[in-house]
Amino acid sequence: MSSERITRRSLDMQHKAKTDWTEFDALSDADIRAAIKTDPDAAPFADQSWMSEAKIMDNAGKVPVTMRLDRDIVDFLKSRGPRYQTQINNILRSYVDYERKKTG
Repeated sequence: MSSERITRRSLDMQHKAKTDWTEFDALSDADIRAAIKTDPDAAPFADQSWMSEAKIMDNAGKVPVTMRLDRDIVDFLKSRGPRYQTQINNILRSYVDYERKKTG
């Protein structure tokens, strides 16, 4: 291991913050709204239709299981982004809710 990579710090060394809090405190609500409008990372979702059926889910009742699924199903869900197991749970949740409404 090279000694060039070792960084030593002590409690006596003060970390210099790079945030100018006086400038931040001076911002008005209008300034903040204007900054949000120009920030591409703060853009609203283009398609918000999914929000009408969104629910807060309780994770406390989840149990680990082992399942065998067709490879194309797993590949499809993985291609849609991370957390494919959560996607599988959501698909099953939707089906169970549908069946319960039908019989309930």
